[in-house]
Amino acid sequence: MAIGCAGMHAVTDEVGNRDLFGRELTVTKKAIADNLASAAELVMGGEADESMPAAVIQGLSLTVCEVSGIPDIAAEDCLFMGAALNANSATFK
Repeated sequence: MAIGCAGMHAVTDEVGNRDLFGRELTVTKKAIADNLASAAELVMGGEADESMPAAVIQGLSLTVCEVSGIPDIAAEDCLFMGAALNANSATFK
């Protein structure tokens, strides 16, 4: 998970774009910063003594801009958090 972001949009709104089957997306937001942080962790390690101090990500077609911070995605609009909010609590006992 990204804990900060500057110089690029951390989250992009994909509403109105089409999926692989041509259907229009209606609620999709892409967490770009989180995805990049996850990819970097695979390269850097971090679970034991294999850690690298940094990862350089190159070749992305992201627009550089004067923006900083990471906007919130409301829990009810998030696939993962929405599922957790609507889950049957008895399932987790």
